[in-house]
Amino acid sequence: MIIEIQKGDATSPKPQEATEHLPRTGVIISHICNNCQGGVWGAGFVLALNKISFVPKSAYKALCNNYQPNVPLGITQFVEIDPDLWVANMIAQKGINKNHSGDTDLVDYNSLYKCLKTVFSRAVLLRCNVSMPAGIGSGLAGGNREKIHSIIKQMANSGVINELEPKMKFVPKITLWEFPGDVVQNTGNALKDFRGIDLDI
Repeated sequence: MIIEIQKGDATSPKPQEATEHLPRTGVIISHICNNCQGGVWGAGFVLALNKISFVPKSAYKALCNNYQPNVPLGITQFVEIDPDLWVANMIAQKGINKNHSGDTDLVDYNSLYKCLKTVFSRAVLLRCNVSMPAGIGSGLAGGNREKIHSIIKQMANSGVINELEPKMKFVPKITLWEFPGDVVQNTGNALKDFRGIDLDI
């Protein structure tokens, strides 16, 4: 898979129309959601999603209301908001409050592995590129940005993707979007390794 960093809005990519030589290519906008009862959707990246559609919020709320007391971590909900334009609600955040030990990192990394595997597999099958905020999971969820970027890289180069891409004859592009003016911290080598890299899957 091809992974790149761009300046801009992760909600801005649109499906690419078919050409004489290439079929239409869709987009999956991916982000991390909490597993709270009833679903908490009101701050962070979801505010940008609300500007393009309220369908992902409604679908997420309905999902959360189907489970008591909490949505199982590791579930990924795909919501199509336009033809070939999807939002992937990845349930990989444990609640919204720090735990009894004072830990403010709410990202469940094992669940994130599972969610990304689902998203990347679906991207190949649906002929979609993947769009994410570069700070995914490291804002209100308090996750470790470098660790999250490393997981993205690992899953993009995983065996299941290795097998799917030749069969489907499609290599998705993963774009991590930095808002202009964002301060990048704690990215280390994981982020540097992303710039313009084709993981040759």
